[in-house]
Amino acid sequence: MSSSSSSLPYLPEEIWEIVLNHVNQQDIEATSLVSRHFLSTTNSLCSSLTISDKTLPFLSALLLRFPNLTSVKLHPSIGDDFNTLLTRIASSHLPLLHSLDLSHQRQHGFSGFQGKFPSLKSLNCSHMPGFSNEDLLLFPVVFPNLEELDLNFVRTSSSDGTFLRALYSSLCRNSKSLEELVLDDEHGCFELLNDLADGIRRNRSLRSLSLHIFGYNVNNVLIDALLSFNCITCLSLTISGKSDEFLETIGNAGLSLRKLVVSKSLKFSNIGILNLLRRSNLLQHLDIQQPWIPFDYYFVHLSESLVNLISINLSKNVYVSELSFLAILRHCPLITEIKMVNTSLGVWRQNANKDLPVNDHVKVLCLSHNTKLKNETVQMIVSICPNLETMDLSHCQNISKTAIVEIFKRCHRINGLSLVYCRLSQVQFEFEFEVPTLFVLNLSGLMIGDEALSAITKSACRVKHLNLSSCYEITAKGVKQAVINCKQLKVISLKSCEKVVADVVDWMVLERPTLRKIVVAPQFNLSKHLSYGCRVVSDL
Repeated sequence: MSSSSSSLPYLPEEIWEIVLNHVNQQDIEATSLVSRHFLSTTNSLCSSLTISDKTLPFLSALLLRFPNLTSVKLHPSIGDDFNTLLTRIASSHLPLLHSLDLSHQRQHGFSGFQGKFPSLKSLNCSHMPGFSNEDLLLFPVVFPNLEELDLNFVRTSSSDGTFLRALYSSLCRNSKSLEELVLDDEHGCFELLNDLADGIRRNRSLRSLSLHIFGYNVNNVLIDALLSFNCITCLSLTISGKSDEFLETIGNAGLSLRKLVVSKSLKFSNIGILNLLRRSNLLQHLDIQQPWIPFDYYFVHLSESLVNLISINLSKNVYVSELSFLAILRHCPLITEIKMVNTSLGVWRQNANKDLPVNDHVKVLCLSHNTKLKNETVQMIVSICPNLETMDLSHCQNISKTAIVEIFKRCHRINGLSLVYCRLSQVQFEFEFEVPTLFVLNLSGLMIGDEALSAITKSACRVKHLNLSSCYEITAKGVKQAVINCKQLKVISLKSCEKVVADVVDWMVLERPTLRKIVVAPQFNLSKHLSYGCRVVSDL
């Protein structure tokens, strides 16, 4: 562009949108004042609007200015008439409006708005008072394409659950886009499950069903209704009653389940859950917590049929050990995420002469709160999961520096590591190699000093997010060395680091211009450094 030209260089509109999408939200208004072109582009990028008493006088202009709004929220304290306000939103041309948040509004009324919100998929009416049965039954008519409806803490004119059962039935019949349904027996919803089944059979859009069953309400009505939901691919069950027969019936139903969650089910044995899993060979996501059965013994053989698993959660189970872990790696070739929190991992001893399965698909391991986990098991895990990217060993108090060295040495793609409250004492840390891919490091609660921190960050020199909260032995000297070592550092937390003085914050901001956030104790000065592009806050 010539020096005399006052116009911006020509770039396609989509390129300018990509560029301006990276502008901080607080600077977007200033950017829009640069030119009419920037004003038009930034207006099209605005996707959310909160309507409050301050913005109300300019509402018409704002709705006209931002035609690509996808989300609108009414502030709880707004004093304008609800129907008038909703009419103004409905009459604006907002073809992309997908989400409407009306929570905590003291007024309501939806009659007369049929067809006014054709694209709306998410509606939040939580904490709104005084709904009548007629009001609730209008939802599927006024908002026919709803996929998500929040009615938490809604007060109604009916207290016997009739309104809720009628609403569920109406939604199933009229909401063609209904994909997820959450039911509990607090209001006797299961009494109308056959009616719901009839509605679901007709629109067939339901894909996810969550059942929260308390007591002993697993009966033939519930079972018969579930057998008709053959379009369901995601099933979440919370059952406190005896449920073996229920789980076995679901297994025999032949549902094409892709995701199964079974939690807090205290009274099933191996028969029901194993029968269900044996017939669910299409499962991609499995979450079974607190199953009080000898899980290791059965899972070693059962895992052979779960060849499509991508993620699994076997947390809070004293019967889960390395046997289950190795079975997953051996029989589930597509597995990428394994969560085994608070298990017996570390108890079983693997025969050193026995071939260990290597699975290079595993990317995420969450093994926190495994108090019996030791260095030997960690070494074994990282040797057979060579492509790990994220590992959580928080509160594993029997691992030491040896395990950390093995992780750094073997996991060449590791980018996130959490060692919160591991018992790493004041030992000499020396690393003769770098971990160039490690970007997120959480050392909260470690009893390490300045020298250990310096050694760790010298090896993990590409870290961008460093959490040192509650590292009581670290001083300003160690923090400075860490900042010098980590040349790409963006976020650092020093919360509850009692030996770190406030002056180090000034030094960090000037020394490391990449810093964008520093978390410190509340008594530090939180108002400084904004002009340097770095925020000093008291919480992550």
